[in-house]
Amino acid sequence: MNRVVVSIVFVALATLAGCGDATTIASMPIADAGPDKVVAVGTDARLDGSSSSDSGGGTLTFQWTLESKPQGSTAALVAATTAQPVLRPDGPGTFLVSLVVSNGQRKSQPDFVGVRARGSVGNQPPIAAIQCRNQTCTQDECDGLTCWIRHGVTFNQLDGRFSTDPDLDDLTHTWSQVLPAACATECPDLPIADCPTIGDNVALLEESSTDNVWQYTAPATVGKLAFKLTVDDGELSDSACIAIDSVNFAPTATVAIANNRGDENVPLPLDGTGSFDSDPTDTSLSYAWTHDAGAGVTVTYDPSDAEEMWATVTGIGAPTNITFTLTVTDAAGAASTCPASGMPPCGTNCCGLRVSFAPACTDDSACASGNCECTNVDCSSRACSTATDPCICKYGIWGACTNLLPPGAEDIGDCHGGSTCNGSGVCG
Repeated sequence: MNRVVVSIVFVALATLAGCGDATTIASMPIADAGPDKVVAVGTDARLDGSSSSDSGGGTLTFQWTLESKPQGSTAALVAATTAQPVLRPDGPGTFLVSLVVSNGQRKSQPDFVGVRARGSVGNQPPIAAIQCRNQTCTQDECDGLTCWIRHGVTFNQLDGRFSTDPDLDDLTHTWSQVLPAACATECPDLPIADCPTIGDNVALLEESSTDNVWQYTAPATVGKLAFKLTVDDGELSDSACIAIDSVNFAPTATVAIANNRGDENVPLPLDGTGSFDSDPTDTSLSYAWTHDAGAGVTVTYDPSDAEEMWATVTGIGAPTNITFTLTVTDAAGAASTCPASGMPPCGTNCCGLRVSFAPACTDDSACASGNCECTNVDCSSRACSTATDPCICKYGIWGACTNLLPPGAEDIGDCHGGSTCNGSGVCG
């Protein structure tokens, strides 16, 4: 029945239009309830339907309706027939409001807007909490410091994810660096001893993927930093500060273990090129070699203060053990350390090297001048052939074959243990 009536109306309108009648169909207006809103409980949310329109230019009237609200709410719209009514939420949750406009002949389809209320009546403030992450030294090295970082290290994180809100409201996080002059006012709970000493805004803060975790770059300067975190629930806020020490750590001295035996008067290579400093900005290091030789022993270094050098030992009368120690110092005066006595067990590298030195042997009066060599490690056994032949050694320093016979000749006594040292100088 309803379909027939509608068809008759349309036919009638079409007939009238075809006959030249001036009757027209009014345009349908369009309601625009505006964007969704987020407000604190107990504060006004002013809605705005002024962007609603009518293509025919008609004057619009407004009708707002509170379609749904949280359970227990008694909130109501104020001025619901105006373009800008007001809703004051009386509890947390979402309020759904619709708007229908009319041009006097036709009404629009409804448009909806949501009002989300955060907090509660008597909203409680949030609690800010801040932690530092990516610390680059052990607790033993940095005992007593609030937080620490090697000066110049990048990509260090400040973590505010432990901030909370008693009402479970969503929080926004705002980060800032605190300078020395502002410490007392911005961070009243921070001990005076932890207030920053670095006067320039040199710790670059960089936003990370979430606003509750930010990154910073430790300055090259050694000293204290302070950062502040402010959290806000949309109505109330809270702040917390954290102190961070930009710390200088001593370099590490590393001496390569290449040869732990040496000869008097023969330069011994010492290699400290593996030494390093873990602080990124400490690129200028100085090197100093020392030794524990006894009285009368002289050690000469060439060059005198380089990470790689030669050491020449003189003045020993018998086999002698000497420990060479390397100390590396950075520009701030922090120096590497080694054990006060002895050397620790080392895998491949240590801060020092223990070397056993053999004394140089003098010429034997029974041999031609300059031709005598040691035949064992303590120079207690030497031999020479005839006065016309050079000195023949049974074995050389450290038991090596030291054949001095003409090429091709062999002497069974020229090697340690009675084996033969051939003309090529190889014991066989």
